[in-house]
Amino acid sequence: MARINLCVNPSLKNNTTDWYAGAAFTRVTGQTGFPNRTTGYQVSTNGDIAAPQGAVTAGQVYSFQAQIKPNYTGTVQAQINWYANNSYLSSSAEQVFAVTNGTASKVWITATAPAGATSALLNIGDNASTVVATEVLYEQSGTVNGYFDGDTTGATWNGTNGNSASTLTATDVTLTARPSLAQALTGSGSAGSGVTLTARPALARAAPGRGKIQIDVVLSARPSLAQALTGRGSVLAEKAGLPAGGTLDVTMWIVGPAGLIPARHFTSLKLSPIRNELGGIAVSYPVYGENFDRLAAIVEDDVDIEVEVWLQGRAAGALRWILLEAAGDEVAEQAVWTFAGHSLLYYLSEAVVFPNPADPKQETRFAAATAGAVMGYLVGQARGRGTLTNISTSTFSGVKDSRGATWSRATSLTLAPGTNYLQVLKRLVDQGMCEAEVTADHELRLYEPGGLGEDLTL
Repeated sequence: MARINLCVNPSLKNNTTDWYAGAAFTRVTGQTGFPNRTTGYQVSTNGDIAAPQGAVTAGQVYSFQAQIKPNYTGTVQAQINWYANNSYLSSSAEQVFAVTNGTASKVWITATAPAGATSALLNIGDNASTVVATEVLYEQSGTVNGYFDGDTTGATWNGTNGNSASTLTATDVTLTARPSLAQALTGSGSAGSGVTLTARPALARAAPGRGKIQIDVVLSARPSLAQALTGRGSVLAEKAGLPAGGTLDVTMWIVGPAGLIPARHFTSLKLSPIRNELGGIAVSYPVYGENFDRLAAIVEDDVDIEVEVWLQGRAAGALRWILLEAAGDEVAEQAVWTFAGHSLLYYLSEAVVFPNPADPKQETRFAAATAGAVMGYLVGQARGRGTLTNISTSTFSGVKDSRGATWSRATSLTLAPGTNYLQVLKRLVDQGMCEAEVTADHELRLYEPGGLGEDLTL
């Protein structure tokens, strides 16, 4: 699915059109430290920054973000201002972000557009001194995703170059069964990429569990995505032990109470591993495939199912996912169901910050805390309430990360009651405090930035 950046002048490529400041401002170039762009909007002391308005639809959820770089250490606040036909309507609650002198960091907020809203903007304020802002992204999504504009590879400007919304074409990698295997499993049909297959009837019902399912990588986007999966030094290659340009040998297993249960008759498997984020998995599986009934328990027994994907025909470097949704025909003999879910980071979304009775606003506050201190405290609190009892935090502390490196940064956080732990982790990641994963053995691991491995994904 394509993504759309609704901000009409996100990185000040040409000018300051549609930007506003409550103090002296200027367009600056040659900026360093920002992830993607070198131009920005510079505002002097105590001047709010209002980024350009973008079109919204009432009732939809949006994420708003920007990169800022201050010349002081302290905090800034961000909020969304909603408008009805260019007339001010209301504002979201303010979010407070810790910032460091000379260091670029992301500010972000998600909210639902109120009734009557037709446009909105991101407002950044309470800055104690000069701030440069750029890389603004407004997106119809409840997730704060990576930045893009019309100059990003694979994206286009929807109108004027540099002064319009922009669209990024989806760049997932789809793993599709080889034709000979698809013949053996499904009898007839398409294995993807427009290949129509006709199988020999004797092979249409291949015996469950025999042999290995070999998978080719079919690129739906840029060649660098192949490197993200199989290139030397990539995160997935490191996990799977793949040589540069190696061939993937993918098998899938259902995680049962007594061990792994084979589920190797999928007709297609789509993995979207996203660094420090939920990512996604989509599986097409025939009703006559081995252990289909185990997968169907998502619907029939209303349970979530974990699956493990082996990339190189062995357990080393396996990727663990949780399937949350299922759709298919319960009657048709040849039906193929679709299952979808996320990485195990999803578990963090099931725990929320509880009200703090010691605080006037019932908020939970951290001062000069490392990412390990914040997440260790929160998970400990959740476990004490009987939540996240399946998640371990034994590999990191408030002083050391999961590789034994000393935490180099600390931050101040204010967390409102009801904020889920995945949102907290995302906030820490966006501030450059850490990187994170939940491993197949349910270990929450936190790393110093760059500690998760060399990132060749997009």
